[in-house]
Formats: sequence, C-alpha cells, structure tokens
Amino acid sequence: MAFEEIATLEEPQPAENGEANYHIFAVTAWTGEPRLLNAEHSELRWLSLDQALVLSLAHPRYGQLFRAVLEGRSQPNCDI
Repeated sequence: MAFEEIATLEEPQPAENGEANYHIFAVTAWTGEPRLLNAEHSELRWLSLDQALVLSLAHPRYGQLFRAVLEGRSQPNCDI
C-alpha cells in the first residue's frame, strides 16, 4: 500500500464537537479489498466521485477536496 497526506481539514463545528484536525490521505497503490478493522466506521467501500458526492458526507469540505484531488489541483499537505 502507498499513500500520501493531501489535506488537513479543521472541525467544522468546534463549539459542538471540540477542536480537531482531520488528516486526509490519498491511497495511490492498493491490493485486495478494503475492510473495516474496528468499530470506528460502519462501512468501507470504493466509490466513484459521482457516487461519493451524492452521499451525506461527514465534513462539508469533502466534496471540494475530492474534486480537487481528482482534477489534479491539490498538492500534498495543502489545506483546502
């Protein structure tokens, strides 16, 4: 597996959820199928950009980040 950090997003509702930074990684090489390792998430699967954008995403900036990465506009470790 190969990956790189592509962005850091701040918690959009710090008053409700506390201060947090979310480090986002792009997986650039993978073999096999993804699988959950603990109870942190309810589901893990591969999606196309169109499929991901119709979901109720956990962070309001994920859609913008996904588009930027797939269009090659994001640089590693940038804030989007």
